[in-house]
Amino acid sequence: MSIYGSFGGFDDDTSTGRQPPLVYKGSHILPRMDNPRGGSLDLAHICGFISREGPAHDGDQGDAEEYWPYLRVSLNDPWHEGTIVLDVHQVDTLIADLQSWREHVDMNRLDK
Repeated sequence: MSIYGSFGGFDDDTSTGRQPPLVYKGSHILPRMDNPRGGSLDLAHICGFISREGPAHDGDQGDAEEYWPYLRVSLNDPWHEGTIVLDVHQVDTLIADLQSWREHVDMNRLDK
């Protein structure tokens, strides 16, 4: 079982109200909002109740609202070697996702 909890990001799951990223067409082509979309950018955190020994030991549940200071970022684009393009609305959403993650990071865990 994964220790990571997915949140935010962009993929083809339209039930989230988020569109997939724009498909990268090359460094010589200016993107357009009506370009094809595909691939995904996924974010995941590690909840505070996870320990090096595994999930919560000795009744210590830790804090699900505090995260370890490690963020997993996954990028998937089978068409262009892992390159996607985010539009300005997606960048705003990504900023909000990252700010939310950062607010929950427990810096006391950095050296653990």
